[in-house]
Amino acid sequence: MTIGAAWIRRRSDGDELWIASDSRLNHTGHFIWDTCPKLETLARRDAVLAFAGSTQEAFPLMMQMRTAVESYQALREGELSFAKVEQHLEGVANYMLNTLKLDPHIRGTLEGRPAFSTSEDTVVLAGYSRTTKTFEIRDLGYKPDIEEWKFSRSAFQSEGAAIQYYVFGDRASRTLFRSLLFHELKNSGKLDANRPLDQEPLSVLVKMLKMPPTFSREIDGHLAVPDGYRPDSTGGAPQVVRLRLGSAAIKYVIRWETDTGTNDYLLGRRLMPYETVDLPLLTIEESEIQVYAPASWPLVD
Repeated sequence: MTIGAAWIRRRSDGDELWIASDSRLNHTGHFIWDTCPKLETLARRDAVLAFAGSTQEAFPLMMQMRTAVESYQALREGELSFAKVEQHLEGVANYMLNTLKLDPHIRGTLEGRPAFSTSEDTVVLAGYSRTTKTFEIRDLGYKPDIEEWKFSRSAFQSEGAAIQYYVFGDRASRTLFRSLLFHELKNSGKLDANRPLDQEPLSVLVKMLKMPPTFSREIDGHLAVPDGYRPDSTGGAPQVVRLRLGSAAIKYVIRWETDTGTNDYLLGRRLMPYETVDLPLLTIEESEIQVYAPASWPLVD
């Protein structure tokens, strides 16, 4: 499962779309794996993929979608619109998911809905639409009435006209994230003033991932976790990508503290001591987020 968020950051020199998630995969044969990429930049400059839900279907989907854009020049070079990207990747998803079949060595039959069809299974496509001249979100989900997987236009949620964000992941994690974000914005006065988001969603994600994990449970009739805890479905270092009109999507390295010390992480994986990557660095201390250009990173304490 997953917790992830996308949000619009308004700047005087142009709006930005940021997208971030955790790095945990679980339910993978009794293992928890906190170093797994959940965001994927595409060969074209104006789009990024993310996923939540059943990893055994979502991750192959995301990889084939990336390849589909990479190998099609009109999509790769941006000659075709964001809507055409959506249509093409929808076709890829339906072809792939319709090839799933039961292993003949397993007894029994698949009952009910097909694989990758729960409300928490999704591939998120985020990018800039030249047609609408806005950043947009598409959410891949199963439509039982037509028995197909379709990208739906997902409206940004808002706490006022200036505050736009989108949350994806499992239900308990989404509920906790929204609650924490509401209180963060309320305490900062942004709700009352209706001021645009800066990095509050990333600060909230960091707070969540630093909470101790616990199993989700029914609390007051809703699937949630006790105060001060996060669902154990999420974990690992945050991973972050930024989209900005006119430039390629940028991945950020995250400086992150764990029980084994402070290290730098890219899409959930700790960088090796000898690695030098040409990417910006984000440091996060007491909810204060700093950005450092490539080759200008401060030393790890």
